[in-house]
Amino acid sequence: METLCKVCGKLLRTSGNTSNLMGHLKKLHKLPSPSETNLKSPNKKEKAMSSYCTPGIRIQNNIDDPEPQTQETANSSNALPSDVSTYTQSPSGKIEDITITTDIWSEMMSTKSYIGVTIHFIHSTKLCSAALGIFELSKSHSANYIAYELLNILNLWDIPKSKILAVVTDNDSTMLKAIKENFGENKHLRCFSHSINLVAEGSMKKVDGLLDLISKVRNIVKFIKRSVNCSDELRKLQEKDGDNVKKCILDVVTRWNSVYYMCKRFLELKEVVNQIVLKHINAPPMLNGQEIENIKQAVKILEILEKVTSEISGQKYATMSLVIPIISCINDNLSTMLPTSRIGVEFKNAITDEMKKRFEFIEKNYLLSVSTILDPRFKNIHFKDALALSKHLRFINSSINSLSSTVEDHLSTDSSDSAAEYGTTDLWGHHKNLARKSIKTYVDKTNLGNQKHLGSEITMYLSTPVSQLKTDPLITWEELKPMYPLIHKLATKYLSGVSTSVPSERLFSCASNTISKTRNRLCGKSASKLIFLNNLDDQFWLLSE
Repeated sequence: METLCKVCGKLLRTSGNTSNLMGHLKKLHKLPSPSETNLKSPNKKEKAMSSYCTPGIRIQNNIDDPEPQTQETANSSNALPSDVSTYTQSPSGKIEDITITTDIWSEMMSTKSYIGVTIHFIHSTKLCSAALGIFELSKSHSANYIAYELLNILNLWDIPKSKILAVVTDNDSTMLKAIKENFGENKHLRCFSHSINLVAEGSMKKVDGLLDLISKVRNIVKFIKRSVNCSDELRKLQEKDGDNVKKCILDVVTRWNSVYYMCKRFLELKEVVNQIVLKHINAPPMLNGQEIENIKQAVKILEILEKVTSEISGQKYATMSLVIPIISCINDNLSTMLPTSRIGVEFKNAITDEMKKRFEFIEKNYLLSVSTILDPRFKNIHFKDALALSKHLRFINSSINSLSSTVEDHLSTDSSDSAAEYGTTDLWGHHKNLARKSIKTYVDKTNLGNQKHLGSEITMYLSTPVSQLKTDPLITWEELKPMYPLIHKLATKYLSGVSTSVPSERLFSCASNTISKTRNRLCGKSASKLIFLNNLDDQFWLLSE
């Protein structure tokens, strides 16, 4: 009898047990055996804790909204890495720092579940994304099993754990445990978009009467969308007034922002909707003036969170450095809002409380804080916790010191500023040399107060104005590289990350199209290959060694 190793494809002899396979995995692939990772057969409790998610609907039996971090847990889970000297340049020049996002999805036709993984890294001053694929899960989704499969996937792609900068997941408690125990809490990021979703949902539930008001809007929208006559009347009334024809939007229960879109469109069409509702006896009652005002103020508040979700969910630009500034901007926007109705005031206060509850200690997170400081657009201007900021600056300073020798050697042979590579004279070569020399001169002549304990590069960097918000931080750092060669190395590491698990959720949207009714017998391995190729960036199709 023979069995197939899923890692390398080699056929192994077996006597009906897994001894030979386990020995092969440990010796050749350096993978821990299930016994070493405490992997055991799922019991009833583990089965009850299983979680599934679909592209549009999440079905979760476990707690998907764990308690927010306290001061104590924030200090322990977001501790700075103890060894800052491990980050050195790879001699091969390959990808050094990778952020991965992962999520679990259940395919409804075959009732199979998959884990999806995407990676994010910097290539030629651009943040690139790729899908490693979706991989079928065959057992109950315990933390040990998820971690074991995730490590197998990384091993399959020859990605060592040491290259993982961050792992981004949703707030599912099983996933949190799996990442914490195998990658460490300081490498785990909870999906910021998912946390904003919980802020919106939790706030709407706290305001007495708001959900009932939204339900009234929903009933009117359902009535119009389900009636062909009402839909025709809606279109004709808009055409009569010379307006662009718009349709009513019905919300999706699991998506808070769809509530925002539904209510916003209702307000845009309230005049013509009112005419339609008055003509039909069986139509739901129209909202009165005060109720419309309440909806208007709620929409105005939700608009802030909707813009945040759109801004933070990108995967072609750095978003890890956006989190702390965005939270600062949300709080500032909320503080300047002056709603007049009871529901508006209570809703604003509820969101303010939820934001504090979930993000009070966000500046203690070293991944988010260091990436923000190293983003030329933000630096340290949004920080309110002076102790946390000082701690992160010391970490950056220590990291720069550990990089000093390797980066100096690299700069001496750096081909990016070499005329030989292009076969032409470098017009700005003298300027680059002067820029390097100007650092020490500038710092020596400037009184920089409390930043004197920091190195010259970080001191100089923090003392200059921030870049414009519309600039690309990676391109900006390429321009700043001659002046700050050490910080440049560190910045390109921490600006390679994303802050949401949205890319892995988009992966499952692709998977639902790949594993369709006409291809429902597609095996997991083939589906994973098709999804990988479908999500591969165009530039990588033409890459050569």
